[in-house]
Amino acid sequence: MAWIGVVAIFILFLAVYQCFIAKKFDIHQILKKYIVHVLVLSLLISFIIPLFSWHLGLFKKDSLLNGSDVLGYYGTIIGGVVTVMGIYCTFNYERLISAEGRKADNLPLLQFSIENVPANFISSDLYVVRGVEAFKKLHELSENDRKLKKRLNLSCYTKKKIEEKANNNNRAEFQKELEEIQKKIEDNSELKKTISQELSNIFRKTVLCKLKITNIGLQTAILSSIRLCSQNGTKSKVMIAHGPRDLYYKNVLLKDDMANIEMFAVPKEEEISLTIEFSFYDNENPFSEDNGGIQYYARGDHLLIDFTDVYRNRYRYKLPIEIVHYSSTYSIGIMHKHIPVLPIELDKPEKIEVY
Repeated sequence: MAWIGVVAIFILFLAVYQCFIAKKFDIHQILKKYIVHVLVLSLLISFIIPLFSWHLGLFKKDSLLNGSDVLGYYGTIIGGVVTVMGIYCTFNYERLISAEGRKADNLPLLQFSIENVPANFISSDLYVVRGVEAFKKLHELSENDRKLKKRLNLSCYTKKKIEEKANNNNRAEFQKELEEIQKKIEDNSELKKTISQELSNIFRKTVLCKLKITNIGLQTAILSSIRLCSQNGTKSKVMIAHGPRDLYYKNVLLKDDMANIEMFAVPKEEEISLTIEFSFYDNENPFSEDNGGIQYYARGDHLLIDFTDVYRNRYRYKLPIEIVHYSSTYSIGIMHKHIPVLPIELDKPEKIEVY
């Protein structure tokens, strides 16, 4: 009786195989993806076959299946299913244990430090803008100030020409025109003064530094992305330093606030340096703390650096940073005591297909 189930399963697999071959699909990958569905379907067919055979009268006297051991058949099917499920669970458990062990044996451990460099040192790898809204306001005010300056220069030139005409003719004829141009100059001068005051109230500092990343772990770390997070809803932007500089403003206003840095990797026991241009903007002085003449700004900010290992396990380090002001010099600092040795483990990687 058991041979009927075996034949049925064989026929089912053969039919499925022929179907996918005809459609030029990868049968290996299809079966791997739908193996549970195929097994359940095969099991159902195996259970239904005796009932279907009984309906056709194959169990009657002198028929093909007369005297067959139906209970033995079902026992064989159930035993086979239990065996297959046991093997599957064992292999799956061993695979998970192996993956966790492999992850622990290949965990990249990173150390970070920041070295401030002269502003004219070298070209940057990354641009960091803290305070996108303040940066946008600064750009708009600067543009308005430029336009006002241009109008003022034009008005002053026009007034000069009118005065030359007035000096050579009847001045009374040009008096009204002179008063109008003078009024325009005064209004624009007052507006320019207001804009200049608003510009002076915006805190802005740019610092060039090197972010050094050292891999003290057992495997290569592949950097994924970097993002600056700030307190109080301050928006920030990190960008790859490439392309013409005149696109800087446009790129800052893009919605994506992080930079993808897959082109950077840190091999085992090696170090890389990323040159970063940090630009801090705020509508008010973001003073945080004064400690013995050393002023700290933007405390609470942190860089999120995501990376993967060679097996695409994803990790993250959170680097608390601050801008330090001492003796008229600004620099970027890392709060090392708040950086854990082990990275934060993120969501599981995508499954890697094995051929």
